Amino acid sequence: MNKSKKIIFWICYYILSLASFIIAFPITLFTFYPYSMIAFVVYAIAIVILSVFSFRKNASKNTISKKALFGVMLVPIIALLTILISIEAGWLHYPG
Repeated sequence: MNKSKKIIFWICYYILSLASFIIAFPITLFTFYPYSMIAFVVYAIAIVILSVFSFRKNASKNTISKKALFGVMLVPIIALLTILISIEAGWLHYPG
């Protein structure tokens, strides 16, 4: 991919991950209260640290940090899908 497509890919991926995080945040917060706050803090720190390491000036193209960032940013998307399936199956109560 050329540079502009890579930039567009990462911007879209950040937006998708943030949207999934915002939707899943209240459900996870009210369902698993004391543990969810710790997980959210660890997730935010991991995203910031991995983003800094992945997109610094002297970083090579295919670094492990970019792959790790991609995997960590999948967490809210997978969590949202799991929460929605659990609500539909009746395992979790919709907080509303």
